[in-house]
Amino acid sequence: MTTPSAHKFLVSGNEVNVIPVGAEIIDTLPLGTYTFQSSPLRGIWLERCNDVPTVTNTIFGDTCAKVDKSLRAYARRPNNTGVLLSGKPGMGKSLFIKLLAQKAKEQGYPILIVKEALNGLVDILGKINCRCVILLDEFEKVFTRAKDISGNPVGSKQDEFLSLLDGMASGQKLFVAAINDKYAISSYMLNRPGRFLYHFEFDYLNSMEIEAFLRKSSISCENQRTLCRALVGHNINYDAINAIVTEIENGESIEDTLHDLNLDREGCKNYNASIMIDDANFTANRIKIDLSYMEQTIHLSNHEKGDIGITIEPQKIQCQRDGHTDILIVNANDVSIKYVDFDDDQKTDCIDDLQINSPLILRECVDYRQGFLSIGN
Repeated sequence: MTTPSAHKFLVSGNEVNVIPVGAEIIDTLPLGTYTFQSSPLRGIWLERCNDVPTVTNTIFGDTCAKVDKSLRAYARRPNNTGVLLSGKPGMGKSLFIKLLAQKAKEQGYPILIVKEALNGLVDILGKINCRCVILLDEFEKVFTRAKDISGNPVGSKQDEFLSLLDGMASGQKLFVAAINDKYAISSYMLNRPGRFLYHFEFDYLNSMEIEAFLRKSSISCENQRTLCRALVGHNINYDAINAIVTEIENGESIEDTLHDLNLDREGCKNYNASIMIDDANFTANRIKIDLSYMEQTIHLSNHEKGDIGITIEPQKIQCQRDGHTDILIVNANDVSIKYVDFDDDQKTDCIDDLQINSPLILRECVDYRQGFLSIGN
């Protein structure tokens, strides 16, 4: 007669594992938030942890729409789905992750957080077939790229991870990977919708996002307009604008705030400028506009006529948004010509006689991706 064992046994092929008393085998992962833990003896396991912090503050921009879009796509797809978030720190990637985790859990999806590239992690992730969300913040730091002696990328943990998103990989998981530097990740992650269906790029705030943030503040309407003109064209993220608004709401002047805060004053955006004067089109490419100063003179040229200088006064600028770009406009009546240097000597000193035929248009320079997306608009 055998004595009942205090433990149960799990048999898998030739392997027999001892199951502790009270443990149970379940078919699906319970709803909750988990992190991956490991030890040399036990290997890797999931451990419950606190939920991702709930988003309670006002959300600006299209973050909510992109979170909903990601979850809708995941729900309709029968296989693993990837969402890639890229952008410098402070742009809103962490907010996206928090909001997605919050909504995913409301829809019944467990949340799994990857904090380090544990040995055997990819194998474990591949064996999880239930619907769940895998969060990988600062992906390029967790899954580093190995380099050879010449500094060239070689096989890395990133390549191993990408096998989870191949068309042949099993599972119905949603992988959300946030990166600060897209040049530090494998080129096989980009331009591959079959692996990462979406690539959301988080950039510095545009004019509409700045205006929306300021409208929620207690700053006067006049100071909101002044501040918006000063910030458009600068590398301003949500951390920066929140600090700016807090200072001004506590009685600091706009001038002192912009001068004293730890802001990137060199990071002005580039603009392409154009204006019609005497029926000739004067242009300038990739000029930096810094509207935090009282006024700024820009230099435009026409290959037949010569050069012209126009002084921009911030209070006369109108900010508009066209697709993926900011546009700054100065009406013809508000254009101030500072100098002309035409090839025709007789017109060099005749600034007052010049006919301004169009507004001054300053269109934000866009990168390749934005330009590609704006085709056909």
